[in-house]
Amino acid sequence: MKVAIYHPWIHLKGGGERILLELLKKSRHDITLFTSHYRQENTYEDFKKFKIIQLTRLPIIGELFRGLSFGLHLILCKLDLSPFDAFVVSSAGIGELITIRNHSKPALCICLTPLRAAHDTAIYRHKLKEKNPISRQIYRLSIFFYKLLEKAAWKHFSSAICISKNVRRRVLDGQLIGNKNITVSYPGADFLKKGIDGEFRNYFLYPSRFAYYKRHELAIDAFKLFKARDSGNFKLILAGGLSGRNRKHFNFIESLAKGNDNIEIRTNVSDKEMKALYESCYCVLFCGMNEDWGMIPVEAGLYKKPVISVAEGGPLESIIDGRTGFLVPARPRPFAAAMEKIARDVSLAKKMGGENFHNVKRFDWKKFVGDFDREVEKIAKRNKAA
Repeated sequence: MKVAIYHPWIHLKGGGERILLELLKKSRHDITLFTSHYRQENTYEDFKKFKIIQLTRLPIIGELFRGLSFGLHLILCKLDLSPFDAFVVSSAGIGELITIRNHSKPALCICLTPLRAAHDTAIYRHKLKEKNPISRQIYRLSIFFYKLLEKAAWKHFSSAICISKNVRRRVLDGQLIGNKNITVSYPGADFLKKGIDGEFRNYFLYPSRFAYYKRHELAIDAFKLFKARDSGNFKLILAGGLSGRNRKHFNFIESLAKGNDNIEIRTNVSDKEMKALYESCYCVLFCGMNEDWGMIPVEAGLYKKPVISVAEGGPLESIIDGRTGFLVPARPRPFAAAMEKIARDVSLAKKMGGENFHNVKRFDWKKFVGDFDREVEKIAKRNKAA
């Protein structure tokens, strides 16, 4: 079948882009991907192989401007969906607004998350805290009106695929769609029968793009506490993508690491380099704030590495505490204690890494894409019946 997918922006090597790429590679359907901002040089190279139509080239500048420009564009945008059997919207917030004018046929939502600024209390409070009093009022009003538009847009989805139970909870709390119309399907990895056997060199790896909600400062502060009692000459490597809008946060992270030879920061690393870092690290860290799902613990399992993660969000669904890694409070001392425990026993690190490999086999791209294909076929049947 011919399927149209809309995703607002493709400009990083993030979880959303990874999901789209796997759908393009593995779906049995003929997919055309529409977007409003495409920067091929900053995202996965394999996107070059597929049909991507950029509707316009909206700049990604500032939170308020980005929200207004994309929101207005999506409300006014009219797509020709007549050649397609099904319409799918991939959204981490705001993308669903495209259904306001494009609802000639029932649609499917791949929900990475409803807009976190509107549905995640921690993110909402963080946004308010960093603004002046006038900006706070503007922000509150913007979220209020966005939620009205969001509900109007979600009425045009006949079903949704949520990438975790955590995301489903946000959708249900926001009363966007009924539970009976939601499928939870986890993104995953391409698994080899025996996984990837690598070394256990003395470095902790936090492989995540640089943004405030990834909390790199937690990894740095915990590592400094750990180093006060480290006798194994361990290092910390922070590796991930960096976009211009996150430069302020990145500068802050750099200032925390300044002068510490045991902390290494790498930006915009290649896929090859990232794989090498996974393969040789001792343990993977994950500090994301109430993460929607979190691909990192799953990818760590592919390389037979244990994970130390905050005990919140998606990792609660992917990590078995004490078996595949450690789930700890989002504070430096508990994080450092877990680092110390695993660092002094390489046999424990290897055992947990092996357990993680067997655990994350249940999160397979084939299953995710299979769930997507079945939901698309259901949508197509409804369109024919209509």
